Amino acid sequence: MGQHVDRERSLSHKIEAADSALRSSEAKYRKLFNSSPIAILLLDQNHAILDANPAAGALFGKPLAELKGMDASLLEMKNGANSPAPLQAIAGGRLIL
Repeated sequence: MGQHVDRERSLSHKIEAADSALRSSEAKYRKLFNSSPIAILLLDQNHAILDANPAAGALFGKPLAELKGMDASLLEMKNGANSPAPLQAIAGGRLIL
């Protein structure tokens, strides 16, 4: 019986440590993502924007809530300096803004 309790405690500690490490990793990622001066868009396989950082909102002149769900190939830069090649690259997932 004692070995069973020890195994459960050990497993519980391992789960807690893994959960803590995951939360720490997620917090680091989110901080880097949000504080980056470089625009970052996270797209799905259909080029819909799943997430965008504040620099992307500034680049495209849109609130983050509006960017989410948009088709990335339809984006226009705030200054209007769009060219077809970079926008096609965004849509193809080959360009990091």
